[in-house]
Amino acid sequence: MAEEIRQWSGQVIPASLAGIIGFKRKLHARFKRKLHARKVASEQRLPPRSDAIKDGDSRAALSYGPSEHRAAASRSKRYAKTDELVDRVAATETAVSKLNDDMTGVKAVTAEVTRWKLMGLGALGVTGMAAAALASLVTAYWADIWRALRGG
Repeated sequence: MAEEIRQWSGQVIPASLAGIIGFKRKLHARFKRKLHARKVASEQRLPPRSDAIKDGDSRAALSYGPSEHRAAASRSKRYAKTDELVDRVAATETAVSKLNDDMTGVKAVTAEVTRWKLMGLGALGVTGMAAAALASLVTAYWADIWRALRGG
């Protein structure tokens, strides 16, 4: 039989659960102590400046002003960096859109070259077609070309 433990409330629970419950209570108590210690430490370190300013404590008001100025300066730097980042992102988006536009033309040429390769045309075949087109132009306008070369 499993060992049973009677709690202070009168409940009877198995010993395995008693260890878990005890551990949970210890953690909860430790957490409460740490929370209380942090609260006390923060109250000791940071006097309530807003109350001191409301009461007219001039020293607190003097120490509060520079920190506000530092905070405002820090915020302005952060906003400037954010604006710079926005500008950089906008420039990047513009560059990417231009690149996409260029790539559509490249894709068309690539598709045409791929079609040529599927038809069995290589670089020599394409060069031959270009030479044939040039030769046909020269043949069609040979009389005009010869007249221009002779100076007449």
